Amino acid sequence: MPEIITLDNGFTIILDHVPHVERASLGIWCRAGSRFETDKESGLSHFLEHMFFRGSQKYTNDQINEIPDSMGVDINAYTSKENTAYHCTGLKEAVPQMIDILTDMVFNPTFPQDLMEIERGAILSEINTYYQNPSAHTSHLADEAAYGLDQSMGQPILGPKDNIKSFQRDDLVRFKEKLYTAPNMAFVISGNFDRDQVIDLVSNAAKDLKPGLKNTFAAASVRGGEAIEGRPIEQLNVYLGCEASPSGTKEALAEAIYGDIMGSGMSSRLHQEVREKRGLVYGIQAGAQTYEGVGEFGIFSAGINKQDKDTFMTVVKDEIKKSRGTITQAELDKSMTGLKNDLYKGMESIGARARTFGTNFLGEKPLDFDEMYNRYASVTLDDVNDASHRMFKNGLHLAAIGPQDSLPTLDEFKKDL
Repeated sequence: MPEIITLDNGFTIILDHVPHVERASLGIWCRAGSRFETDKESGLSHFLEHMFFRGSQKYTNDQINEIPDSMGVDINAYTSKENTAYHCTGLKEAVPQMIDILTDMVFNPTFPQDLMEIERGAILSEINTYYQNPSAHTSHLADEAAYGLDQSMGQPILGPKDNIKSFQRDDLVRFKEKLYTAPNMAFVISGNFDRDQVIDLVSNAAKDLKPGLKNTFAAASVRGGEAIEGRPIEQLNVYLGCEASPSGTKEALAEAIYGDIMGSGMSSRLHQEVREKRGLVYGIQAGAQTYEGVGEFGIFSAGINKQDKDTFMTVVKDEIKKSRGTITQAELDKSMTGLKNDLYKGMESIGARARTFGTNFLGEKPLDFDEMYNRYASVTLDDVNDASHRMFKNGLHLAAIGPQDSLPTLDEFKKDL
């Protein structure tokens, strides 16, 4: 269990000492992602993430690039729907320098106008890269189909091109001031480090951050719908989804186990029926995406030959129907073993530990690995079979990219389901 320290302004420091390693992984996790954006702000969280690397009060863009490299440190960031994180991993000797760089990047960015124009071009290129990858773009269409573009949950994290082209420096400053307040951020470090030194450095860097309230967003709902796109390619990428339970609920845990049984690993039901027995796809997976107050469950498959589309749809729907109330204790036990392995494998990586503590803290989830596992272990066979009956009942949605004359439809998915 990590040590948690909360400063007077609400900023949190999470310390996870792992003395037997020679490195440390540290970062700043922020309750600031695409879900907090309005239509006009869509893409700002991700743009802001990029611009934090472009210069701060103490460090130039070149120094932020060169100093970590010179110390063998991996530094990166990511934006999700509910969080943004800035993180790095390196030798324990690099910890003081990396704390200084990370905190100054995030707390005191300068947003140089000339570099903003360069970054604008890089983000537009990134959007094009995802669009040109059918598998990646299908996941964007799945969000659109599930939530609709009028909800921030249905918008792509990178934002629409028109927004990226129009954002100004003042937009970045305003958005940062609104969301990056002390109670909405946590510094996390896992690995080998000097506790007192870290507390002193981080506390001093964060002492002038503004206090505030917990960032909020509008409630979201999985309405269901269809988002399909014809392209001159030979194969289909298909996502079949439905409403699921919000994060932090026992129902969500049961649905995660159901998803594991249905579509995680070579012995899962869908992999066996769709891939192993029929060779309809190269791979297929199932699982839930859970968020605060809302959840979504889906089955995704890439590489479906257009002549196999009808058979694929029939087999997947048959497996969904066959799963209702038929999950066995043996399947539950196997899934729990896999989940336990994945959980404790994460314990052995300082990077995974830091990320788990950062995201779980902001999401008000357990920080103790045993408690995390025990929550899953409390799920019974009846709970999982109840989940099997809930899945693919409400908020049905479909996303697909492939040959125009072979695209599946939502009506086709709903029929006899």
